[in-house]
Amino acid sequence: MAKVPTVKVSAETWDGLRLRFAGSIFYDTELTLLGQNAGMSWPFRGADETPGKYLEYEFEDLLTVPGLAGHKARVKLLIAILEETLAFDDPFSDMVDTIKAETDSDSGPEKLLSRLDIPQKFPSSLIHFGPESKRLLFDERLETIGQIIAYSQRNATQAEFPEDFKSLINYLSHRDEIGISRFVPFRVGKRGLHLAEAIGLVSRDLPDAVQYELLSQAKVPLKPAEDALRENLDQEVFKKAVSEAQSRIAVACGWFFKEEQELREKIGTTEQMERFFVVLNNPHRERVATVLARLYFGVDVESGKRGLFGSIKGIFGQ
Repeated sequence: MAKVPTVKVSAETWDGLRLRFAGSIFYDTELTLLGQNAGMSWPFRGADETPGKYLEYEFEDLLTVPGLAGHKARVKLLIAILEETLAFDDPFSDMVDTIKAETDSDSGPEKLLSRLDIPQKFPSSLIHFGPESKRLLFDERLETIGQIIAYSQRNATQAEFPEDFKSLINYLSHRDEIGISRFVPFRVGKRGLHLAEAIGLVSRDLPDAVQYELLSQAKVPLKPAEDALRENLDQEVFKKAVSEAQSRIAVACGWFFKEEQELREKIGTTEQMERFFVVLNNPHRERVATVLARLYFGVDVESGKRGLFGSIKGIFGQ
């Protein structure tokens, strides 16, 4: 990890950070991820370890928070991570200026994307946006990631874009690999787009109850709270969610056709499936992705063997 930059630990610095972070898209992002992106290591893990957890405190109170009390170096580290993060959280027009400067000098969006090994023609239908951004893509007929970048350049001062749309442009402009991987199947640390990450994103987007029901069907042990959530799931909701997930996987397999063939050959072997999805670096998501992949290829979701039980009809009890 990089050395922690020199920062001023003071009430004035902290008050400034609290003000500047008020509307940040990173307010609820885990500090371990923000630290990793800034080349620093935050010592505590957990979904609640976010900037928001600490920014609610006045400076004097911050120094008494468990884990920080008596550890000035950790307070300094926190401030350094937050300041580095703000560099990625400029106003949208600044993000687009960054992209425009690169694309003007490097022959367009394809050059910017090529540095990340992202094809300019990667389908926008495989980008994991929310409803507002999806509507924007439909209305403006933005069918590829290259068209999205070009559109953001042309309209930066004329339109209000959805937050997730702005976030992706921001991440691309700063080559923030972790941020990019939230929206497209990008392989952090190695670059490029891949099928394993594509199915992983589909898995991530499923409601928790649907994920647990899929794992239950595959005989994966669940915790009591997870099992309770699954048992309260409406089966029509489950069927619709799984059907939509399968449709997205079909599109992904069409794009990643070579990797689709590789996955098809491994589908019946648990060990090989684990190796295929281990790049997700999230055991729960790896298991859900495995079940979805086996459903897609029509094999038993538990054993990977060919049979009716593994088909979508089988898992729906039809």
